[in-house]
Amino acid sequence: AALPAGTDALLVVTGAPSWLSSSGEDPHSMFLEQWVRPVVSRYATHPQVIGFQIWNEPNQNNQANNVMGFSSDPTAYVSTLKSASEIVRSLAPSKLVVTAATTAINQNYPNTLNYNRAMRDAGAQSYADIWGVHYYGKQYENVVRPGGVADFANGLSLPLWITESGAQGVNNQLAYGEEVW
Repeated sequence: AALPAGTDALLVVTGAPSWLSSSGEDPHSMFLEQWVRPVVSRYATHPQVIGFQIWNEPNQNNQANNVMGFSSDPTAYVSTLKSASEIVRSLAPSKLVVTAATTAINQNYPNTLNYNRAMRDAGAQSYADIWGVHYYGKQYENVVRPGGVADFANGLSLPLWITESGAQGVNNQLAYGEEVW
């Protein structure tokens, strides 16, 4: 009800508490059944919710990704994406499924781009409607170099959405947008 009229929302379904790693429970099943299923059920018919982005920055070395095994294993993420996609397709078939965006695809070259490649190679495109990316910084050379971000993006079979972008600081966004975009 808090969404302004005329606004669409993409819900990012992400997170795993630290205690989950020592709970004896399967973190993937818990995430899917205790988080994805209830969120998708709740917003399945909401007219302004256009879809669900499954996870956020799975390649980042942080507690939630380590609990899920994502930070070092893109195939673990894709396995969870597959199951989450099945939930979305069954409960909210008119909504989009968006892959998790890694940390900025143009930064930390080539590691972040390689994580995206590994997601693609593990079949992520089969379980989503949109490929999500984050773009920060000004590493333009990583976009245009042979085998870089542009070549990767142009080789995808899915549309690409940039779900995060910007510059540090609240007063730098306009200048960043005018230069980068």
